Amino acid sequence: MEQFNDNQLAFIQCDESSLLLASAGTGKTKSIAAKVSRLIKEKHLDAKKILCLSFTNKACDEMKERVLGDVGGDALPATIKTFHAFCFQIISEEKIRTTGLFPEEVIYDEDDCSEVVKSVTPLDSGAVLKFIDFIKEKRISDQYFVNDEASDLIDTANNLDQEGLIKLENALGKKLQALAVTLLDQKETLLSGYEHALEENHALDFNDLVSGVYRLFKDDSLVKRWQERYSFICIDEAQDTSLSEYRLLQKLFGGSQIVLCGDFFQTIYQWRGSEPDLIIREFRDRYAPQEFSFDV
Repeated sequence: MEQFNDNQLAFIQCDESSLLLASAGTGKTKSIAAKVSRLIKEKHLDAKKILCLSFTNKACDEMKERVLGDVGGDALPATIKTFHAFCFQIISEEKIRTTGLFPEEVIYDEDDCSEVVKSVTPLDSGAVLKFIDFIKEKRISDQYFVNDEASDLIDTANNLDQEGLIKLENALGKKLQALAVTLLDQKETLLSGYEHALEENHALDFNDLVSGVYRLFKDDSLVKRWQERYSFICIDEAQDTSLSEYRLLQKLFGGSQIVLCGDFFQTIYQWRGSEPDLIIREFRDRYAPQEFSFDV
């Protein structure tokens, strides 16, 4: 522990829920990894009770490397994944549990989704993809799960009010916001065409993973089963987590020790529902966490 300063050591040794405000280059990742290692080595917590989520593959890979390097094979059962990979794990395990069948679906990243959009429309693919992401995020935040995917998305777009239109324009950005009306006019073609193309390829995009878990988590007994699986949950890069994603994860918190980490002044994802101030306020109000701040 010689490589840690007093503030980092206090965070590592805290056994209560905590809020860590730290940017890149402050030792955040190594401190989180050391905290996980301490839980396994000193507190004798079974690693399978540990869930660490981040927004990027790079951050997850660094976390895994540090924990495994410190603890070795005892850390292998820990779940250290991106948020979306964890959603896919839930969907996959529940499908196997209920049907005995392994999932056929593949996960499409942004580049894959952009190619799908190009097969549907000649409109600017970046604008169309932002439009689809916005409508899917709105559907999730409204928890509108009534019919099939395409129908629900079209209904969500139809129900946009003036405030929603302004948010859509903001999501598109200054260069593309003039396309907002065109996108809404062509919503049925764009949304149904995109969803049909995904279905044909047995593919899910990142928003489909979130909405899929939202559907599953309507079952309280299922939520409780996943909630009881973990006793330590760490969410890194929380500034990039949308409010819908945070509230989905919140269902798993239960009586676990929760660690929320991030640089909440550096989010670039307001367009996809990132509201770090609201997430921090909710977390403080509900869990009264110990608070830590790392400086460069």
